[in-house]
Amino acid sequence: MKLNKLLIVAGHGGKDTGAVANNIIERDINLIVAKKVQELMSKFCDIKMTRTDNETYLTPYECAVIGNKWGADLALHIHHNGGGGDGAEIIHTVFTEDSMGDELSEKIADKFRVIGQNVRRVFSRWNSKENNDYYSAIRNADQDAVITEFAFVDSKDSKMLTDEWLDAEAYAISSALIEFYNLEVKMSYKDVELEEILNMALENPDDMINLIDTLVLLSNNNFDLGIIQKSGKFIDDAILKVFKVAYELGKEGYYD
Repeated sequence: MKLNKLLIVAGHGGKDTGAVANNIIERDINLIVAKKVQELMSKFCDIKMTRTDNETYLTPYECAVIGNKWGADLALHIHHNGGGGDGAEIIHTVFTEDSMGDELSEKIADKFRVIGQNVRRVFSRWNSKENNDYYSAIRNADQDAVITEFAFVDSKDSKMLTDEWLDAEAYAISSALIEFYNLEVKMSYKDVELEEILNMALENPDDMINLIDTLVLLSNNNFDLGIIQKSGKFIDDAILKVFKVAYELGKEGYYD
């Protein structure tokens, strides 16, 4: 069970607003929560967003294709409900024997309860015509896919859709993912942290193994390539130091 690649689908988009009531547009709050989950989960896995603005619209099928081509381990569809109900719903595949989606959905439901939202149901829906899942987002996904519906925009539930509650929703979802997949923070370095690490390795010129191990660690642990590129001059200087140290050690017979 792994979560290296997480596809986040902010439901609806463009002219498809989703549910609208009480000055709340589902399309917009879906994206708010999706971006917050992206921020929280980016420390733990690679993220792909199907949209990052409210102008873009993709069908659930198109979102599934994106996830399949990317090789996502999980497709997380973030929605909010309409229809005058109360409480959260989480939807997973009907094929529970071949999926962890039902168990993950229960974990998300537990986290929603912890922050104070009641859960109406965790469920799947059968499409008798297709002999498959009813929801295209789940039916067409090659990976586990779950749909979260945290609250209704058109009932008393709407009081749980303030900025504070949307933050709490995102934290609950992220917490469920981290615990369910037993995730650890992936390796990443800020410029100063990277410089400190390499300088520490260079402090003792006799310990070339330490420096080599450090460089291998950096290359093997999903560090932020953008950060490395921004630190290009420092990296060039560090590599030059490596060669200089290696050259001096070679002259002194260190490798004999």
